[in-house]
Amino acid sequence: TTTTFTETCTAGAPAAIKVVSGNRQSAPPNTMLAKPFVVKVVDATGIGVPGVTVNFTDNGAGGSFSGTAPVTNSKGEATTQYTTGPNAGKVTVTTSTVGVSPKNLLVTVE
Repeated sequence: TTTTFTETCTAGAPAAIKVVSGNRQSAPPNTMLAKPFVVKVVDATGIGVPGVTVNFTDNGAGGSFSGTAPVTNSKGEATTQYTTGPNAGKVTVTTSTVGVSPKNLLVTVE
C-alpha cells in the first residue's frame, strides 16, 4: 500500500527581524552602498514570514532608501538600497515591524 500526502508549512506571527546582509558597510557621503540591506522577518520557530511590511529609517542622518517600507517576499526577506547622507560619521539604520523588537544596521560615512 502506498500513501501520498502533502505537507504545507505556514509561518506564524512575526517574532524577530534578522540581518541577512548589508550590515557594517562604509561609503563616502551621498553614495549608494555597494550591497543592499536585506533583513528577514521570522516567526518563533525561525520560519520566514511573507507579506510583512518592514520600515527602514536612518534616524535623521539625511540618507535615502530605494524603499522605506518594503514588504517581505515568500522567504520572509525585505530588501532596500541605501544612499548615504551628506555628513561623515556613524549612521544607525533601524528596521522595524509591528510587534517585533527593532534591529539596527550600521553604516560608516567617510
